[in-house]
Amino acid sequence: MDSTINIITADTVDEYFYGYSYAIPYTPAVLNEEGGTVGHPVILPADTGVGAISSDIGGTVGSSEFYQYNWSDAGLFQANGSITAASSSDEFEFELVDPYTGDVIKSVLLNSGNSFENLLSEDLAKGSYEVGMIAIGASPDPQFTINFNTPVGFPGIPEPATWAMMLLGAGMIGGGLRTERRKRAVA
Repeated sequence: MDSTINIITADTVDEYFYGYSYAIPYTPAVLNEEGGTVGHPVILPADTGVGAISSDIGGTVGSSEFYQYNWSDAGLFQANGSITAASSSDEFEFELVDPYTGDVIKSVLLNSGNSFENLLSEDLAKGSYEVGMIAIGASPDPQFTINFNTPVGFPGIPEPATWAMMLLGAGMIGGGLRTERRKRAVA
């Protein structure tokens, strides 16, 4: 028996798992959208994967752009933050925030010392989170980009082992129904 399972993911090559293959037809969305503030972020769409967000951040101290997303599977979250059109004295805080408590889970600094680029990385439980930028001192309207190493926002997709178990279960149900029909036909 040979089977192919199509699963939407951000990977760019075919994957194989216990003899089953699944195709990778998906390209994550790139949004150019202004964010909100901590506690009042822009909510990213839950029905599509978001691979990157880009916008400008206000040039005043404390200006921020935050986005809320769903992290559908527990595991390593990583996003690269970068700023363009900033002066050498500017600084930005790239933060990961718990939307329920407002606590900063992790933050990294973007400044001229790291060429206004830094990686935010944290092992997260399944749930909702906020990610965004805060201007600590900034030139008027520099551009920022957040690139998610794993797309965010879309609901969880079953792993290949789960798909295999679902197919096996469906096959067993089908086999049982077929046996039942044969018994009725004989009787």
